Amino acid sequence: MPTVLHLVGSATSSFYHELSFVYARAALLPASMTHRFAVAHPNGEWQHGPSLDRLSAPVDLGCLLGELGRVDLVVPYMFDPLGMTSYRSLFEDVLRVPVVGSRAEVTALATDKLLTKQVLAGAGVAVPATFDAGDPAGVVYPAIVKPNREDNSRGLTLVDDPADLDRAVAEAAAFDAGVLIEEYVPGRELRVAVVDTGDELRVPAMIEYVVSAERPIRELDHKLDLGDDGNPRSQSTSDGVPMVCPADVTPDLDDEVAAVARAAHLALGCRDYSLFDVRVGPDGRAKVLEAGLFWTFGAPSMISRMIAADGGDVEAVATSVWRNAIARGVAHPPESARPIASATPGSAGSTATADHTDDEAERVPALSA
Repeated sequence: MPTVLHLVGSATSSFYHELSFVYARAALLPASMTHRFAVAHPNGEWQHGPSLDRLSAPVDLGCLLGELGRVDLVVPYMFDPLGMTSYRSLFEDVLRVPVVGSRAEVTALATDKLLTKQVLAGAGVAVPATFDAGDPAGVVYPAIVKPNREDNSRGLTLVDDPADLDRAVAEAAAFDAGVLIEEYVPGRELRVAVVDTGDELRVPAMIEYVVSAERPIRELDHKLDLGDDGNPRSQSTSDGVPMVCPADVTPDLDDEVAAVARAAHLALGCRDYSLFDVRVGPDGRAKVLEAGLFWTFGAPSMISRMIAADGGDVEAVATSVWRNAIARGVAHPPESARPIASATPGSAGSTATADHTDDEAERVPALSA
């Protein structure tokens, strides 16, 4: 029976630590597999155990790796930059344990919104015109201002008046040194997933976020409910921007948006699954806003909801994706066996990935539509 390690928490951010738990508490635990959890905390300590309520005493990362035993697959629930990149690389590239989802260099790319748009545009996928905030010439208002490397609409503002641009840029810069100004695309907002079944790139039912003149964009409180400390406690209970799944789309629009999502999945080099936010403008043209390479597989996950809305068996689909990921490791085994305990703890220091520096983000040229 394969052993699945559920990788939870954040070593860098209390916000992302708590966000990880929002999804990890609803982890999918197929009975055909053995499950363990490893939890990173913002103070640098780790815990592990058979469930989130049965964890070990805190240890450092080196001790954690020595205590885990054999692991056949890692399922990540980490959303901070380190969790999206370095820890994935640690397990897959250093410890040679398969990780479900895209490789670390692809998730690193997806965390950089401007570079993601460049790659997509180069592959012929439509994206909004995007500018570096340091050179806003050519911006048409209203426009979206957002941090280049941040999620959940943190630091995002819809700017109608150029006089408000500096304030919006300052708010975004509180989350990332790189700030983007993006074409605002009025129209319908869809979330679209791609799941690699091994036989096809399947696009399940889409989600529509019903924006309106009063609520033209999704903001943080439409995504998450926060506690008094500003950290996530649950998915949003707000009905300010209702979510509809399955989205009511015509067959032609479904085909067009699905084709865009598949093209984006392939252009970025995604693996196993991917998730895209798409706006369909008044002209009917679909433009990819962002890539979110997340699927935590439990019932709250958006991709799980899409599969269920399509009449699919979420556990069966997810288990199939997991087994395909495990098979990658079997097909390309490391020189030694795959017990974590045999790894050298010091190897964790060699987990550099394709992250991009702030200077690199600032040098990226603007994109036109």
